[in-house]
Amino acid sequence: MAILGSAIGKAKAQVNKAVIFVQQKQFDKSKELYESALEIFKKTSNKNGEGSALTKIAELYLELNEYNKAVEILNHTLTLRRSINDRYG
Repeated sequence: MAILGSAIGKAKAQVNKAVIFVQQKQFDKSKELYESALEIFKKTSNKNGEGSALTKIAELYLELNEYNKAVEILNHTLTLRRSINDRYG
């Protein structure tokens, strides 16, 4: 269980660091961290984390004016969140 917890902790830290890179307009670095976190959440079957990472990736695409890609990801996120009965995510 400790290994699982440390993996999820690492993913959460990557998301937080990616947010800082977005604020600094370092979009390539933020995307890399979001995607790495997403993979960790997927591997650990953490659907809430997966949904959060996907939302952040969609926000990044909005920042980059790539609206179609953002909408595509948000639609996937909505499906994921509905599958786990997450009404607030």
